[in-house]
Amino acid sequence: MVKRIKKYKISLRPSAVLRNLKKRTSLEGTEEEIEKNINLEIGRVQKSFYTFSSYETFSQNELPESLKDLWSKGPESAVSLSLIASTIGNSLENESKIFQNSNNLAQRALIESIGVEACDQSFLFGAKLLQDESKLEGCECSSPLPVESLYLKECLTCLQVQETEISLNSEGILTPLYSRLGFCFWTPLKKR
Repeated sequence: MVKRIKKYKISLRPSAVLRNLKKRTSLEGTEEEIEKNINLEIGRVQKSFYTFSSYETFSQNELPESLKDLWSKGPESAVSLSLIASTIGNSLENESKIFQNSNNLAQRALIESIGVEACDQSFLFGAKLLQDESKLEGCECSSPLPVESLYLKECLTCLQVQETEISLNSEGILTPLYSRLGFCFWTPLKKR
């Protein structure tokens, strides 16, 4: 049965936002000023996130035929494969476009850096739930792998994700921008 969770809280790491920001732009000001600005922006934009995650676990026989190739990417001892989709909604994407149009590239870089971290944390929220479920079943869950573009549509269908939550644009890219789709494998825990 597909599990769907909405409006959960995520904690963003200012240090991760700063790392992302350094990759996007040269920073002006003292480290203390930059960190203060990051914390202020996180506090401001986090209220507008619409977090959503959907996940489901399949045995090899239950996995739709069109996704059977995913199974080949796992360990031989895998007993199940889980799909997971997550997003933070489109509020940051819309705000980034506003700053792009105003040529405020520093603010746009900050918003995008927060978006990357928020997307990571939203995805990790769902992955953590899968890890907890796998332990209850005497298994461990592998680190999630990204779903190749060839399988995105079928995975979204399997997870019963509505187009208003996560969809594919005309170029086959996930939208909203800060969305992610992945899969992981369950393997039995080794007996001690």
